[in-house]
Amino acid sequence: MKKAFLYLFIGLSLVVWLVEMFTGWFDQSFLYQFIRGAWGLGFMIFIVFPMGKELLKGEYHEHD
Repeated sequence: MKKAFLYLFIGLSLVVWLVEMFTGWFDQSFLYQFIRGAWGLGFMIFIVFPMGKELLKGEYHEHD
């Protein structure tokens, strides 16, 4: 379940990014700042912090 949520978040992030790149829709409103902040905070909480915890616990095996 946790990995599914992670993949869903990454997928939604890519969709939002593609919409912004191709249409420029978020540049036209204040919503742009809110979405940027929310996705950045979500990225830190759900991806960066858990990866850092695994690295500190010694469960990170990419460089064996």
